Amino acid sequence: MIRTYVVFSAAMFLLWGCKTADKPAGSGAAGGAMASAASHGSKMDGAYFEHQHDGRIYVLGSEESSKSFEATKHVPYTWTLLGEGPAGVTVVIEVDKDDPEHQKKLLAEFQRRNAG
Repeated sequence: MIRTYVVFSAAMFLLWGCKTADKPAGSGAAGGAMASAASHGSKMDGAYFEHQHDGRIYVLGSEESSKSFEATKHVPYTWTLLGEGPAGVTVVIEVDKDDPEHQKKLLAEFQRRNAG
């Protein structure tokens, strides 16, 4: 009986910690370390967008993907990095199935913008 209670309590604690309120990018514990919800002009080729949703940072590489995400809060193909963002936030990076280097470029740009 105690074992069941401990397992249930641990599961509830973990589930409770997974949900956080949506906040605009740049707010919260990470402070100014997070970029704006949509930003351009990076050192990488192409566009760069960051969105914060459901306690995660979504890094996207096209305006089309950014607009789609704003409407649906969904990205079809992603690479998820648990705890790799500012203050241990999960980072979800868009994957382009036709360009294997796409997500590496987005990760490098994310790290450059959020260093320090």
